[in-house]
Amino acid sequence: MAVLWLALPFAMLWIVKPHHGSNLRYFSFMQPVYILMVGVGLVAAGRWMTQRVDASDGHDARHCQWWTGCAATVAVTGVVVVALVVPTWHSYQVEKLNDWKAVCADRRSRVPPGDAITGDSYTPGILNRC
Repeated sequence: MAVLWLALPFAMLWIVKPHHGSNLRYFSFMQPVYILMVGVGLVAAGRWMTQRVDASDGHDARHCQWWTGCAATVAVTGVVVVALVVPTWHSYQVEKLNDWKAVCADRRSRVPPGDAITGDSYTPGILNRC
């Protein structure tokens, strides 16, 4: 069911082929399911590693437990970084930022001195930049 939750929106976009681009922020409703799937995968990996450590016996068991613990730490850290940090970092790098110089130039060219400009709570800060 979770795979359908993640795949269906992209499949619909692929089938419909809209003429405009779609921003990834419109798919943020999928993030909780994605994080849950990553968590389920981490739990499954932990169970597998626990079974591997419990199966080892003899004088190499202590060495195997240490090595397996280190490998599990590296694996979990790697999965978390790849699954959560990398997409977030990428979205910050790719996000289109406003060109404030162009905004100010447009304001100067279209709005004569003395005209009132209205907007949201960010407007005074934007106007102070111009």
